[in-house]
Amino acid sequence: MPNYFTRAFVAAAAILLSFSARADYPDRSIKIIVPIGAGSTTDYVARVIAETLRAAFKQPVVVENHAGAGGTLGTAVAARAPADGYTLLVASSAHTVNPVLYSQLPYNTLNDFSGISVLVTLPNILVVSPARNFRTTQELVNFGRKQPGVLTFGSGGVGSGAHMNAELFRAMATFDAVHVPFKSTPEVITSLIGGGVDFAFIPITTALPFLRNGKLVPLALGSAGRTPLLPDLPTTEEAGVPGSAHNEWIGLYTRSGVPAYIIRRLNLEIVKGLKTPALAEQFATVGASPSPTSPEETDAYVKAGILAISATVKLARIPTN
Repeated sequence: MPNYFTRAFVAAAAILLSFSARADYPDRSIKIIVPIGAGSTTDYVARVIAETLRAAFKQPVVVENHAGAGGTLGTAVAARAPADGYTLLVASSAHTVNPVLYSQLPYNTLNDFSGISVLVTLPNILVVSPARNFRTTQELVNFGRKQPGVLTFGSGGVGSGAHMNAELFRAMATFDAVHVPFKSTPEVITSLIGGGVDFAFIPITTALPFLRNGKLVPLALGSAGRTPLLPDLPTTEEAGVPGSAHNEWIGLYTRSGVPAYIIRRLNLEIVKGLKTPALAEQFATVGASPSPTSPEETDAYVKAGILAISATVKLARIPTN
């Protein structure tokens, strides 16, 4: 009998401690790591999410930018953090590109991270300089097919979402073009306007001011669907290049090994926030749409993303190392 009561007491105490621990999270500040520089769309999304969690948890939520090496430096910082749910990672779909392009990453994308939720999806837009006299996607494609290797396209760096978008597009359109990587999207735009490169896929809100003043010409959206920001602009698939849709997205992650109840709590508050009109309006300013998912769906999204990027890399013959 004493052993029975002892075991029962220990079991009850463990349950109480578990409930206590769950009630206590979070009891201090949370850090969100963004693996690219301040001012980017990913950074903006992270700061909106930080405010959402700050309001829900009544605890400080701090955003830290750790830019460099295509996002791998900051991601590695998040991978080395304690598995306690107090360090989160907000990353673009480059999170699924880097493990395909680089074999020696300082972390394992699938094993070292647990998904919390996809936050937003957002389209890139195919643009050209007015000097090139391309007014439709098909005109660009036809030129590329007739003069293989003559066209050039810019991106904000090897492995960026815009780079993958362009590579998939040209591969599915069956023409060769030369990739010219830059350090940032503004540099790509400057080169486009000056005639340094012929076309590029860039984030839609970054492009809008240059579309309005006529310095860039929009041809199509790189995403699977249209955007209310430019409702009459077709997608590249609608413009005659099937299989060219590339979805850009931003997700929220934490270290693998974080207790499931913490991940569930974070997901609950994030999903609740993403379903509010206020966040939808905030994200609409950068051309993004809230796209909440469960933790399991987020992990599946990452796996599917890596497979899709692998296919694009193979199809477009992009070198890896």
